[in-house]
Amino acid sequence: LSLKNISNDPQYKQKESFLTMQGRGLFMNKGEINLYFIAKLFDPKQTFLVKGTFGKMELNTLNSMLERNESVNLDGTVNSLNFEFTADTMKASGELTFLYQNLKIEINNKNGYLRDKISTWFTNYSTIDSNPRPGQKARTGSINYKRDPERFVFNYGIKSVMTGIKSTLVKE
Repeated sequence: LSLKNISNDPQYKQKESFLTMQGRGLFMNKGEINLYFIAKLFDPKQTFLVKGTFGKMELNTLNSMLERNESVNLDGTVNSLNFEFTADTMKASGELTFLYQNLKIEINNKNGYLRDKISTWFTNYSTIDSNPRPGQKARTGSINYKRDPERFVFNYGIKSVMTGIKSTLVKE
């Protein structure tokens, strides 16, 4: 992680200055992740740009986290995830490309075996199992998220990326 141009010196209020952050690491010790963040300092709308890439990883790696928080299990492979969005105090918008294969989703709401099986079937029926599909070009997702000002900026970023991922998964 590198941080540049951080100062509380009032002279920088007179100049056009930017905060930039870059990070690189492994997500859950499996998938390589690269993030780039840039924000203009003293911007009244607090506008920032985020770019990111995510490398190949088996989706079942996420299950320990998803079971507790979302009551789902995933199977399949992420080949890559690339996104870029601009956000401010109100909303985030941008584009995302999520390449994956053999996606299977299992719902575990603990609402009863039959209800969970029906939910699982419906979810998998309405979800595209691979992007790109054989013989087709890759689908691009749209990032569009309205900010909850009560939540921290990391939550805002994650929720924004999730809107793009969801838009690549759902059948039209």
